[in-house]
Amino acid sequence: MILSFAAILDPRYKFQFIMYCFKTLDPESSESKSKIVKDQLYKLFDEYVKEKPQANVSGARRGKDDLLVSPII
Repeated sequence: MILSFAAILDPRYKFQFIMYCFKTLDPESSESKSKIVKDQLYKLFDEYVKEKPQANVSGARRGKDDLLVSPII
């Protein structure tokens, strides 16, 4: 049960679900749609960092591919 909650709250798994939905609904444009969503997500995060420079985000920002590499367990 606890691991289920962790998976629900983890943005990496949510993004993998978005990719799965895009691939299921429209396989031809799923990669471009996934890239748009990911780029906008990082853009939003960058804006947050600009507004909140005192927040501890040193470990929060990783490589742009971190959303894609975590396997679902």
